[in-house]
Amino acid sequence: MKKIVILASGNGTNAQAIIDHFSNNKTIEISLVLSNKPQAYVLERAQKNNIPAMSFNKFAFAKANLLK
Repeated sequence: MKKIVILASGNGTNAQAIIDHFSNNKTIEISLVLSNKPQAYVLERAQKNNIPAMSFNKFAFAKANLLK
């Protein structure tokens, strides 16, 4: 199964379109939604679709060194 992570910072209309598009796909899963804004509505959209979601700040993101 292929997993997709969505990065968004606002209302999440594009994220919702992606979620809807893959909602019945058996080989692709939206596995996480990330936002740099803790109040972004996209996080609520993820929750409503039973997708894990979290926000982060640039300092935590830089410290994680995800691009190794």
